[in-house]
Order: sequence, then C-alpha cells, then structure tokens
Amino acid sequence: MDILKKYATNFKRYGQKRSGPFDSIEIHTIGTAQNTAENVFNSMNQYNPGGIVHAIVPADEKDDVLEILPDDNVSWADAGYGNQHSFTIEICESDYMRYQPNSAR
Repeated sequence: MDILKKYATNFKRYGQKRSGPFDSIEIHTIGTAQNTAENVFNSMNQYNPGGIVHAIVPADEKDDVLEILPDDNVSWADAGYGNQHSFTIEICESDYMRYQPNSAR
C-alpha cells in the first residue's frame, strides 16, 4: 500500500499544531460499513466533523491509505490527551459487515 496525502483542509482546526510529542497510536473504527478511505475522508473533511484522524486505512487492500492531517496537526479523535499526543488512525470496515445489536458478524 501507498500513503497518499489528501488533507482535510475544511476542518476548522486544520493547521493547528499539536502541543506535545507523539507517545501513542490511537486506532478507531466507525462501526459501520465504509470500505473506502475516500468515503470516510468525505465525511471528515468538514468544518466541524464529529471526529477526524491523521490517516484512514481502507478495507479493500488494493486501495491506498489516506493521510488526511499532517502528523504535526492536532486530531479530533477523542475528548482529551490523544488529540495532542497520538497518531490517530481510522480503519474502514468492509461492505460485507452486517451488524446486529451488540455484535458484528
């Protein structure tokens, strides 16, 4: 896989620098089928998204990883420490995932 830079410049804090060094990696999944990084990018590239990360990993392995925030930028992935100190990653989920209450199959 290659890492493509496609920055979410619509994010209100785009360009805001982190206050500290990276000391962790934070990995999320949005819990819904979104198998392409582009789909997730489109939902995050807004002025005030519900969350935004540094990189998005697609479910389809032939696609490229998208870096959507420079690594020196603050993310909006949790309510605290991780936004300033973690490299944050969103993992896409296959369109083949089907969710049922309190589980996935």
